[in-house]
Amino acid sequence: MGKPSAQIKQQGERLNEFRAAFIELINASRPAGGDWDLPRLVPDISNDRWSQLPSDTAIAAGAAQEAYSTNGGGTFTMRNAAYMTTVNPIANWHFAMERPDELKPQMVVSAVDLAIGQAFNRYENALQCERGLVGVIASFLRWPQTLREAVGPSWIQRTARGCPRSRRTGARRRGGRCSWNRDRLGYSRTLATLVLAIVLAYARGIFGCEMASVGSLS
Repeated sequence: MGKPSAQIKQQGERLNEFRAAFIELINASRPAGGDWDLPRLVPDISNDRWSQLPSDTAIAAGAAQEAYSTNGGGTFTMRNAAYMTTVNPIANWHFAMERPDELKPQMVVSAVDLAIGQAFNRYENALQCERGLVGVIASFLRWPQTLREAVGPSWIQRTARGCPRSRRTGARRRGGRCSWNRDRLGYSRTLATLVLAIVLAYARGIFGCEMASVGSLS
């Protein structure tokens, strides 16, 4: 699974591809009388050029259908004889050709534009979450160096400088030149624990934001 922002960006691209294919199809059509004098859209270009347009629109609709539903896409109600039918403007795009008086092409485009806007908003939110997560990871990676600076040199470093090791207290030399400062160590441990707690709490919030974006994809 990729980053949420990448998945949402792909959804927006699929919606835009359907929008472009559908508009091209509509622009290549013209209204004409159909069964019972009901209006319908028929090709207004040569058959050679027309043959590919419905296929391109259908393929784009299949790829964009899930993205439309995920990004708050709605449905419309159409009258079918004595019955009312609920239609998805992407899955049932052909109704705009067969019954443009009920499902106007402008309604399809407006519904898709709304879903594209929703996807763009979710994409920006996901980017903010991911940037925050990168900052947390960077801080966490810097934390060992910060801790080492707070604690001071290790026993090996102190021994290399001529400080013999004591079995009970670590490195200590009378006179205080190389003594181990227990107060400093206790403070450093407290500081390290506090920093780790803050990082984990912040990371939990960032991960929660990211998981919310992922959850809304299903």
